Formats: sequence, C-alpha cells, structure tokens
Amino acid sequence: MFSVRKAASLLLCVISVCRGSSRCIPSYYQAGTECCPKCSPGEYVRADCSDESSTKCNPCEDGTFNDVFSGLKQCLHCTSCAPDSGLRIARPCTRTLDAVCEPLEGFFCIESKGFSCEAAEKHRQCKPGQYIRDNGTALTDTVCADCSAGTFSDGTFTTCRPHTQCENLLREGTALADAECGEGVSSINVTVVIVVVVLLVVFLCTGIIAALYFRKKKCLSGKRVTVQTQGEENIMIQPPV
Repeated sequence: MFSVRKAASLLLCVISVCRGSSRCIPSYYQAGTECCPKCSPGEYVRADCSDESSTKCNPCEDGTFNDVFSGLKQCLHCTSCAPDSGLRIARPCTRTLDAVCEPLEGFFCIESKGFSCEAAEKHRQCKPGQYIRDNGTALTDTVCADCSAGTFSDGTFTTCRPHTQCENLLREGTALADAECGEGVSSINVTVVIVVVVLLVVFLCTGIIAALYFRKKKCLSGKRVTVQTQGEENIMIQPPV
C-alpha cells in the first residue's frame, strides 16, 4: 500500500531535486534517502523514520540537553561550571538549555561564549604601596595605582592614607606603612628626674644618719652621781628617767 508517509517523503525528494539539492527542508533531516521529521528540543533520535513509521524520539538524559529541533542521535553534554576553574552555575542545565556559568566571587571572566563564561581568573591583589583604584567585577580585573608622596597603603585600601604627623617621630612613614610615633622624653626632663632622685636619696640618708646619732647621744647622756664608799669616791652615770 502506498502510505501517506511515503507520499510525503517522495514529495520532499521531488522538491529537493527541483531545487538542485539533496537536502531536506529545515524541519526535516536526511536519513539515507529519507527525509525524516526532526525531534523537538529536549529530545534525541532513537530511530529514524521509515516507510511505515515516523521518527522515534526519546527525552534527553540527565546531564545532557538539546536546544534545537534536530536529527541528533544523542543529546549534548551539559557544560560543567567547575569551581577549580573559578566558575559557578548561574543557570542550571535542563533538557532544552545548556548550563550558564559565571565567575566565582573574587574572579573575573577571561573567555566567554554567548552568555556563559568558559574561563575565569582571580582578581589581582594590589601590593603594599598601592591602592585599589577600581574594584574588580565579574567582567574586569582590579586596577591598582601607586600611592603619592606622604601617603601609604597596605594594598587593601581604596585610597592612600596620609602619614600621621608625630611630635616625637620614631620611624618615618613610607608608601608601605604609616609613621611610628613615641612618647619622647627631652634631655631637660631627664636631668630633672635625676636631680630629684639624687636629692631624695641624700635626704633619706641624712635622715637615717641623724636618727642614729640622736639615738646614740640619748643613750650616752645621763646624770652623774658621786658615791662615797670607804674613803673612795666613785662616779656612776644614772640613766635618764
């Protein structure tokens, strides 16, 4: 029996021959001498069409996709957004759409395809003595600039900071670090402290010596008493009362 499917296929072949080409119309794909209907997005061809049946399609398996009408015998593998490559998933893969990747935080895209990033690099770290002129984005790297004279940055500042003005400078500031200040003591103050300490020691020693002297004198001072005994005169010191 001359089937409708066979008639349609012959018609497509006639049209192709008239156009001077063996290709099928866009919604069909060529399988041998046949022009078979393409499978829908999200599907792949399990079996080509024949005189008796149309194209048999199966849905894409997990981890694969097909985003167009096609005669593919298997779906395409989903793009992997690998963290090791500085990427993360911006849109997950489905049967009809591939995954879309974007840079991780702190990375920027260096190679893209359509709306998806295929390779990323880490943002540049500014060195001490530089400031961050422009923060990095998902599309651009960080831009660093050198600090001017009298300012400093450890590499993480968005502007260089002026050096601290010290009354007593211990270390001058550089482009890498701030100045260091100290509580300086003048030579006059040092002299005053030394004199005060010496005077205190002198007064303390004088006080101790005076106390010992008066104590000894008090012990030696007493009343002299004359005692007459058998024709002899004895003098004894009566301790003070």
